[in-house]
Amino acid sequence: MFCAQCGQRIADGAKFCSHCGASAPTPVAASPTPVAPALPVSPSPLPPVEPAPPVSPPPRPAVEPAPPIVPPPRPAIEPAAPI
Repeated sequence: MFCAQCGQRIADGAKFCSHCGASAPTPVAASPTPVAPALPVSPSPLPPVEPAPPVSPPPRPAVEPAPPIVPPPRPAIEPAAPI
């Protein structure tokens, strides 16, 4: 086994590198890990879903058009009498 830090050879089972002091990688156990048997997965049936009715915007109140703006009549200006 070799040190991951400096590359020097490390004795098997050593916890630290004797050259640089870095921690040695822990050996992986060779014993097989028991694996639970895979169970078949069947999706549970879902009830059918009805589509939602379309949503329409609320009705807008009818707006009456405003009457046209008519300026008030001006009094007629009579020509002034000569002085």
